[in-house]
This record gives sequence, C-alpha cells and structure tokens, in this order.
Amino acid sequence: MAVAWNGSLLNNTLDVVKSNAGFFNSAFDNFTNPSDYQLPTAFVASVVITYVLLFIFSLLGNCFVCVLIGFQFLTPTVTNLFIGSLAACDVLVTFCIPFTVLSNLIFMYWPFGTFLCPVISVFQLMTILLRALTLVVMTCDKYYVLSRPLRRRLSTKQAKRIIVGLWSFSLICCLPVAIFSKIIYLPQEPGSNGLCVEVWTDRTLRYIYGVVLMLLQYFIPLLVMLCTYSHIAVIVWRSRAPGEANNKRDERRKQSKKKTLLMLVTVVITYLLSWLPINVISIVGDVNPSIYDSMSVHMIWVLAHLLAFSNSATNALIYYWRNESYRKAFKTLRKKGFTRNRYAFVRNSRRSITLTERL
Repeated sequence: MAVAWNGSLLNNTLDVVKSNAGFFNSAFDNFTNPSDYQLPTAFVASVVITYVLLFIFSLLGNCFVCVLIGFQFLTPTVTNLFIGSLAACDVLVTFCIPFTVLSNLIFMYWPFGTFLCPVISVFQLMTILLRALTLVVMTCDKYYVLSRPLRRRLSTKQAKRIIVGLWSFSLICCLPVAIFSKIIYLPQEPGSNGLCVEVWTDRTLRYIYGVVLMLLQYFIPLLVMLCTYSHIAVIVWRSRAPGEANNKRDERRKQSKKKTLLMLVTVVITYLLSWLPINVISIVGDVNPSIYDSMSVHMIWVLAHLLAFSNSATNALIYYWRNESYRKAFKTLRKKGFTRNRYAFVRNSRRSITLTERL
C-alpha cells in the first residue's frame, strides 16, 4: 500500500533556495497521474512519528531556553540574548512545521485556508534566514571580543537593537513570498483540493530571488563562519589576554572561553550539516530538474527536510550539554519553577555563568 505523493512538497516554503522555479511550474503542467508520485505508507508513517517527537522536544526545549533568558534565570549577557533570539526563532519554526507535514504527508493538499497560505510560507522562510543571520552576528561578536580584548564590546541594549533589526530584515526579505503564495488547483484534476504554492509571473525574477536567498541563508554564512571561527580558534588556543597576570585566573578564564566557544561552534556546525542536504538537492535539481522524476529522490527530499527541521530540536540539547550555566538553570526551573527568586539564582551562580558572560 502506498500514500499518494503530492507536488506541493516540491514547492513547500522550506525549499530554502527558491530557485528551481522552472521545475515547479513545469511539474504542475505535467502532473497528470498522481499514482506516479507515491511514497510507501511505512515510510510516511515513520517520518510523521519522527516529526511528532521532534516537535515535542523542540517546543519544550526552546521554550525552556526562552523562559530562562526572558525571566533572567541566566544573566542577560549579549551571548545569552542572541541565544534567546535563536530559541524564539526555533519555537516559531516548530509551530510552522505541522502545517507543512499535515498538508504534504497527511491531507495531500492545503486544508488551512487562503489566509494561512502566505502567512505560514513567510514565517517558515523568515525563520530559516533569521537563524543563519543570527549565527553570523554571534560569530562576528565573538571574533570582535577576542581579537580586540581591550575594546568595548556590544552592550545588551545594542544587542537587543540588533536582534530587532535581524527579525525586521528577515521579514522584509521574505515579503515577496507572501505576495506570490496562493492556492492553486491542478488543471488536470477539476474539483481537486488546492495546493499552497508560489506563483511567480516572471521566472527570471524568481530565479534571481532564489539565488539571493540561497547566498544569504547558507553560503555567505558558511564562508563567514568558517573563516571567522578558524581565526577565533587560533586566538583562543594560542594567545593570552593582555593584563592577565594570575596564572590560575588566566587558565580558568581560558577554559571558560573554550567551553563557550565550543558550544557555539557546535551550534554552527549542526546548523550547517543539517541544512547541507536540502541545499545540495535543490542545487542539483535546479541544474537537472529530471531528478525529481525519481521516487528515491522524493524520499531523500523528505528526509532532508526532516534533517533540516531537526536542527531546531538539537540547539536546546546543545545548550544543556555544553554549558554548565544552562544545566543549572534548567534544573532550578524544573525543580523550583518560579517560586524561587530568579535574581538570587543569578547572583549565586555568577561563577558558572562566566561561561557565557566572558564572551
């Protein structure tokens, strides 16, 4: 038994490159027999179950991070504010994902109405871009602090302004998706249920827009973060901060910087690896759209989409795993809830919080 495959997944908004417009348009023109696009029921069931587990874990984990930072169970440092913005972004991704999964793997059409079609499309793409830009800003902030230790770093007020700017910029960049996203019906199936897709009047314009988004969302951040973290690693592992004369204090600060840096590097590497397959498939499909005629490619695409979404769930785990401050704050929130004075917790945990405070 098989579940009919719907062309909408090939045009879902988590296709981050948005550049294979020619394939999407021609796919709908040539879509005449739904039985040609089928996925095994067992495969679909396992994917949906995995999505549900990731949804629960991502929602709980990232909401915990937002609470810890928003209610100041952790010191509101620049690094923590950026991490909080990243967690809020992951929460938004988590809320958007069920719409894609239900429409593409369960209902096989868009059942959520005309209004939600452009709204969900914009939020999905916005969160992808926002996550990448936030990681770039965090990387640049670390580089500035370590390469210029005597210079004044960003204040929390400036960090908040940058976060607002990143959210605004990401939303503006994705507005064309809201303009061109609409419900369409397959011409070969009169009376069929609609699909939420992007309908561009100019394929060249859509291609240019897709290339720009690809660069902003993946390849430019990849280049910036690889170069910057390579230099940061050299600075942290080989240099000594000026004015630090006490050997034990120097070593303690150095280890704190290394642990925080390793946590952030883990977040960056996880992001780059999670989104690599879906970008590769999109690029190959843009060069050779005929690959989408293969059932195996459809299955790989679904798995690549699943891997990309899993990045939202893994970030909270990384914070807990790699940072003692977050582990203590998580345990305090879980045991005491909001009954304990959060400011007292911050004051009593100053030493452990230096893992993020120093960078």
